[in-house]
Amino acid sequence: MLGFVDNSFPVQYGVPQWMIIALRTLGFALHAAFMGLWYAGIPLAVLMARSQNLSLRQISRRLMLQMPVIVALGVNLGIVPLLFLQAGFGPVVYSATILVGWFWLAIIALLIPAYYGVYLYGWDGIPVDKPIAPWRLAVGIIAGCLFVAIGFLFANGFSFTFRLERWETLWERAQVAGAATGLTVNIDDPVFWPRWLFIFSLALQTTACWMVLDASIFRPSATVEDRRLAARLASRIYLPGFVGALVFGLGYLYHLGQSSGAQISAVVGQLPGVVPGLVAVLIPIAIGSVLLNASGRQAPLSPKTVVMCVGLHIVYLVCVGFLRIWADLFTLQLSNRYEFWGRPVAFQWSPFLLFVVTLIMGIAVVSWMIVQVLRNLMTTTREAN
Repeated sequence: MLGFVDNSFPVQYGVPQWMIIALRTLGFALHAAFMGLWYAGIPLAVLMARSQNLSLRQISRRLMLQMPVIVALGVNLGIVPLLFLQAGFGPVVYSATILVGWFWLAIIALLIPAYYGVYLYGWDGIPVDKPIAPWRLAVGIIAGCLFVAIGFLFANGFSFTFRLERWETLWERAQVAGAATGLTVNIDDPVFWPRWLFIFSLALQTTACWMVLDASIFRPSATVEDRRLAARLASRIYLPGFVGALVFGLGYLYHLGQSSGAQISAVVGQLPGVVPGLVAVLIPIAIGSVLLNASGRQAPLSPKTVVMCVGLHIVYLVCVGFLRIWADLFTLQLSNRYEFWGRPVAFQWSPFLLFVVTLIMGIAVVSWMIVQVLRNLMTTTREAN
């Protein structure tokens, strides 16, 4: 079994272990903030586009017009957690992606038509004065299915990346004459399904927060009724998302602990996991309460309240990301097959400073892009009205 992982590489890390964990956690949160909008947002937008309610069709229209930029930001921000995943666990990640090689390459093959699909869906501005055209509906359904399939493939690969005790079984199942075929499937693992469904539940919560943010901040022409409708819709999406995230998150930790020979309390009960675990439960309760209360009031949510909820949701994503990484580290420690914390560190300033400079430049460019998109959407909305 040890032949799957070269435990002697890397000889030393270029940055401290805590920095690898911190930047991977932050990168996951930023990626998840945009990823959730296409993962759950596209299917919801397609459903709303079929509604007879003009306001719901307007919410769908705005989300799909924003989608090309959202997908671009989500894909590019996904590089950051992958970069530090490879920096800290290169041999483990490399071996895991070899086992799912063809499925890993299929992600690119699916992403290209999915990305073009969201462009095609909104190529002429998506008129809302009449129900969605059949061809546009078909394009939206296909794009949504492709993004869900991509999430499924990612979950298939990452669900066993740190579960080295399963690798020999998975390799034997898919090998031919001793060679890995790259067709490993991990769906019989009890950890897989709650992990995948947890990420989708998280995406529902993110989409709900975006809907109230868009209606309250980015859409100045929105009426009071439009903002109240956005709050009602967001509460109906957020609360099932919260319940799903709680149930599937606990299910994931439970099965992970059972398969690793440990209890769930050992996974999150260690000191670094206590505070993020509590925050990950309390924050969605607070946001859900605000949305539920707003859905029954005549007055819409104030912009300050909306910004506060979105900020709390980002903190929630950070805590969830840390807990997931901490659970992965816990199972890796139990397997005792890859050394992470005890490996020496020789700080490499040149690549790190290059990373910091390009990151700052990237944030500046992305911020400018977002401002331009929002200005264009505001102008388009005024002209439509």
